[in-house]
Amino acid sequence: MRIYPKGPNDTKEYSFDYTYDLLSGDRIVSSSWILGSGLTSESEAYTEFLTSIIVSGGVPGSSYKISNTVRTADGKEYTKSFYFRIMEC
Repeated sequence: MRIYPKGPNDTKEYSFDYTYDLLSGDRIVSSSWILGSGLTSESEAYTEFLTSIIVSGGVPGSSYKISNTVRTADGKEYTKSFYFRIMEC
């Protein structure tokens, strides 16, 4: 599992590509994110195959999990997650 570094004052964009998860003709119709306490979602977006979030905040030395769940036009649901650690400045 890869853990991405982030500074406590950084505002960073993260994204997921669901292109290879979806069957031909299917597309994302909704996206929701779950963030650890202490993090702030500055912006969220999605297209037919991609999702993105801009995240700020976090406590130095802490690790966080961020999860994204999408629903598709065919009624399927997919969830992906990643982790990052807040580094000292």
